[in-house]
Amino acid sequence: MALTIENVTSALSGVLDPELRAPITQLDMVGDISISDSALAVEIRLTIVGCPAADTIEADTRNALESVAGNRIVELSLGVMTPEQRKNLIERLRKGKAPTNPFTRCLLYTSPSPRDS
Repeated sequence: MALTIENVTSALSGVLDPELRAPITQLDMVGDISISDSALAVEIRLTIVGCPAADTIEADTRNALESVAGNRIVELSLGVMTPEQRKNLIERLRKGKAPTNPFTRCLLYTSPSPRDS
């Protein structure tokens, strides 16, 4: 059986971003896929520079690719989403909802009333 991009994408659909808890294929984290007789090359785009889940994503992606690569060498490159790609992902994940910050607090400070003196 010949290896296809669909085979590779299917294998990668089992790789989850541990922070976003969704497959990397649904998060637009999979970039270029190149298949030759000797190599399988895939680009993964992390959501941010210094992504804390990078090691996990890399290991899980490599395992998924090796499961379909056959005798091919797996060439995995990690990059980072462009600001536009990240913005589109955030908008899609929010599904049109306004951003929220659960740590925002509203504090009310008042001055003493002259009657309190």
